[in-house]
Formats: sequence, structure tokens, C-alpha cells
Amino acid sequence: MDILVLGGSKFLGHRLVSLLLEQGNNVTVLNRGKTLTRELPFGVSRILADRSDSNQVNNVLQNLKFDVVFDISGYHPSEVSTTANIFNGKVKKYIFCSTVAVYDDSKIFPINEESPLNRKKDADDYCRDKILCEDLLIEMFKSTDFPVSIIRPPYIYGPYDTFLPRLFSIFARLTQGREIIVHGDGQSLAHTVHVDDVASAFIAVSEKDSTIGQIYNVAAPEAVTFNAYVEMIASIMKVDTKLVYLNSSDHQMVLKELGERRFSKVFDGMWKNSFIYSTEKIRYNLDWSQKYSMYDGLKMTYQWWIDNGLDQEVWNWADDDYVLSQI
Repeated sequence: MDILVLGGSKFLGHRLVSLLLEQGNNVTVLNRGKTLTRELPFGVSRILADRSDSNQVNNVLQNLKFDVVFDISGYHPSEVSTTANIFNGKVKKYIFCSTVAVYDDSKIFPINEESPLNRKKDADDYCRDKILCEDLLIEMFKSTDFPVSIIRPPYIYGPYDTFLPRLFSIFARLTQGREIIVHGDGQSLAHTVHVDDVASAFIAVSEKDSTIGQIYNVAAPEAVTFNAYVEMIASIMKVDTKLVYLNSSDHQMVLKELGERRFSKVFDGMWKNSFIYSTEKIRYNLDWSQKYSMYDGLKMTYQWWIDNGLDQEVWNWADDDYVLSQI
């Protein structure tokens, strides 16, 4: 098949491109060409365009035809609207990468695809924009039969996750014998997912017509507490853990001092509250299942981190040290 991947040069997109090539597809990638990243696999065609410039995107895509479009880089409604309208009536499938961040807080688990979305006014930009992207795509499906499917993954980890190195920072802290800062008691549950499992889910969704107009959660087989997550990593690395717990008042104080961006590098907010996601829909309706348990996925990712010399990388722990000094 002739396939277009919007994005494709970073983490998930690059892995998806590799799997599509292994299947014998003709793959084209559209991106800005500005991200310093590893080379695309041999045989991939590249189109350069900035998705924030709708005229530029129209000019490079309007006369092209593809069987399937994978939208990995769609974050803003205007950008997604542009590409969706270009391919409306011209493509068999349009698979959009959304996120579990669209869900509202819940006390009922697991969260499934019908659970309420976070449409509150104080929702962050990322959540709000992804919901708006989903809304416009589903409306196009309802009004024009646009063949869209939507995938909602949680935090994705795996080799080459250097763009948001959450897991790699834990590897580094444990390697250097540093403390791991934990919000609350560390008993909140969260889901992650290995990059290979997400990429294979995109392909599985693209292969069946029954997925058109559908939304699918994709996550690991199990959710774990943050305490268990760190202990699992430490057992793989064969090191001891040093967990330091941050209570709510200290959390608010250091958050105010550092700001959200800097503090997020110290403490992963993914574990602030519990979130458990159902993957029953995609597992039961499609020929898809998770390849990696959390332990196996973390183990292979740690080995890749070591093999590629990332354990020698220099990290700036100034913000960690500041938080620790305030506890």
C-alpha cells in the first residue's frame, strides 16, 4: 500500500515507519525537516512542509494519493482540519494519534473509550486541543463518511525516547545513586505502553474497515504504582532505590518556585492520580495484543540505553537538588 505518515522522524512515528516498511509498504513521511533526529529508514520518501502553514501543506499534498494516512503529529485543530480535508474522499483510512490525556479524572476504573472527556475550562492546552481534533474528525466521519479511526495511548516508552526522557531520567538517577522524588505515598496507579505495541496497534487498526469511526485505548497489560514501577526498574538494573516522598504542601511550594515545566522534569505528574485504562475493545475486536509486559519492556529499554552509551550522558540535577533541600 501507499502510506503517508504525518510526523515520522521522532519516536513513535519512526518506529511505525519501520514496521510499515517491513510489511512491504511504500512509505512517505511529511515533516518540517528541522528536528535533529536519527535518519529515516532506507526507502522512505520525504515531503517537507510545516503543518502550521496550511497553504504550504495544501501545495505539497493536494495532488498526491495514498491508501492510508497515519497522523502522528496532529496537535492543533487547524492543522488536523487541513490534512483531513485534503484527503477527504481520497483515502481509505485516516488514523489519528490522540491521547488518554483527553479523559476527565475518574474514580471508576478501568477508563474505557466511552468515559467522560475533560472539557473543563482549566484543562491544559494539550488536552483541550486533542479533544478538539477528535471532535472535528468524528464530525467529518458522521457528516461525510470520512474514514477516520482514533487511538488513545498513555505515556509511551521504549528505545529512542529522547524527546521526553521520563524513563531515561529514572535510569540515570538510579545509576548515579540519586534519590527518586515521589508525590504523595507513591501508591497511585498508572498505565504506560511500549512503543512497539502502539505502532502495531496503529497497523492493526488500519487493516480492518470495522475500525472506521471508532476510538481505541492502547496500553500495557498492567497498571502499576509508582513505587512498584521504580522498584521494578531497580531490580532490572540490580541497584538499590532511594525514594523520597513529597507531601501536598511541599509539592505546591516547590511547584510555585520552579514552575510547571521545570518541576515536571523532577517529578512525573503521570503518577499524581490513579489512571487505569481498558484495552478490551482493541484486544477483542482486532487481531492485536500487547507484546511487552511492563517488566519485559523496561528490561529491553534499559539494555538499549546501556548499549547506546546513554548511561554516560551528563544530566543537570539542580532542580532535583532544590526540591530535595526543601523537603
